[in-house]
Amino acid sequence: MIRVFHFRLGRVFKYSTLALLWILPFVAVIRGDPASTLVFVDPSSQTVDAVGDSFIVNVSIADVSNLYGYELKLYYNSTLVNGTSVAEGSFLRGDGSTFWNVVNFTDHYNSTEGVLFFFDLLTMNVSGVTGGGVLASITFKSVALGNCLVHLEGVKLSDPDSSEISHTDLDGTFTVIPELTPIALFSVLIIVSLFGILLGKRVRAR
Repeated sequence: MIRVFHFRLGRVFKYSTLALLWILPFVAVIRGDPASTLVFVDPSSQTVDAVGDSFIVNVSIADVSNLYGYELKLYYNSTLVNGTSVAEGSFLRGDGSTFWNVVNFTDHYNSTEGVLFFFDLLTMNVSGVTGGGVLASITFKSVALGNCLVHLEGVKLSDPDSSEISHTDLDGTFTVIPELTPIALFSVLIIVSLFGILLGKRVRAR
């Protein structure tokens, strides 16, 4: 009798374990995957028409639950652009008063890089913010031609209990290209036209 009981108990444990393993993925889907939270440079890529132009890069967040505070660093190539200003985004302060602080914003972090380091957190006894939006808006001014990576580093998100929120960071890029003046554009059109004429002559010669 005892042997039969252990046998049945073993079968119950076995099938219960299998059922639990089968259910767990669905539970994860229902609760949501914390790693689906994104902190990203927005837009992910953009083109700046000329040296001396100013443009805005946002740091945004998506699919976050119960965000109470965050901090992050943003690195950029200061030989191509200089940082002009930074402003707090509307996402966190849209749910209450915040403490926003720029720890460091310099074009001279080293010989080729600039850095922006800031943090923001709610100051009231409220639940965190859920959803997505802009965390900060940074204005840059282009100083040379080239392609630059805008790199996020040291990003930390926390809920009202000071527990860390898992997330994924996505960098961005921008490209400063020379502006085509009317003379340069006219020259390009002449070259294209001459190429077309020569190509037409070669086709007829065959």
